[in-house]
Amino acid sequence: KIATDVQVSAANLRRFNEKIATDVQVSAANLRRFNEKIATDVQVSAANLRRFNDAGKDGQPVEKEIVYIESKAKNNDAKVHVVERGETLRYISQRYAVQLHYIFKYNNLDENSIIQPGNQILLKH
Repeated sequence: KIATDVQVSAANLRRFNEKIATDVQVSAANLRRFNEKIATDVQVSAANLRRFNDAGKDGQPVEKEIVYIESKAKNNDAKVHVVERGETLRYISQRYAVQLHYIFKYNNLDENSIIQPGNQILLKH
């Protein structure tokens, strides 16, 4: 079922051994159960899955969000991201596979920080 939900084979999910993500395309009804399903399928605890994705205790993926099954990196070779309308720090973290707390650290930001289009977000220190 989860392989169908994320549109990738279960065998391929198990082969992800680098910072590989997949676009999530699940219905709203399946979002609540998604973490546990993918966690079971890839043999990662739901708690670790949330941790790998900076999702918090009750965090759930949203449609078309990138979901990581391993810990993200401390930085990205892209070095800088220019914020576009509607983007959040968590979105940027997911897009570049950089742990959210490092983005906070590199940019002197915290979870309450507000970003605006045009802001430059450092992805590497």
